[in-house]
Amino acid sequence: MSAIIIGDKLVLEPLESEWIMAGRDRIASELGVAVNESWPSPDLLEAAQNLEWLNSTQHWAVVHVLDRTAIGGVGVTGAGTETPKIGYDIVEAYRMRGHATEAVRLLSDYLLTQFKGAIFADTLRDNMGSAKVLMNNGFSIESEFEEEGQAMIGWKKQ
Repeated sequence: MSAIIIGDKLVLEPLESEWIMAGRDRIASELGVAVNESWPSPDLLEAAQNLEWLNSTQHWAVVHVLDRTAIGGVGVTGAGTETPKIGYDIVEAYRMRGHATEAVRLLSDYLLTQFKGAIFADTLRDNMGSAKVLMNNGFSIESEFEEEGQAMIGWKKQ
């Protein structure tokens, strides 16, 4: 299991794959926190149906310290490889408060100390919020590409 990562307003609590598949009640029970009604997101639950992806990704719940509520998640695929890629999601009610920026900072700092090298992320080209989160955490644009008909930006942090 991954480490607990502690920040100022957030704690990243490790998640087991089976907890995600079981849903909100299991996550709440295992972590001993409330789980926002909008998380896990439908996208995460859909992705969790792909067992290869689910089992190749390290997951953390993003827990708001004051509320003791899981407000989103972060994860990394390919940890320990040359191309670890992070992903993150914060529920809408907690956005625009710096939580995604803190969660990405905590995760990327942890990964850089564990694996030494670069970290990658992809965003939709028109997702300015995610672009700002990554730029605020020292990521720079590495590439632009299309994926499943969507214009994307590839990001890198060293």
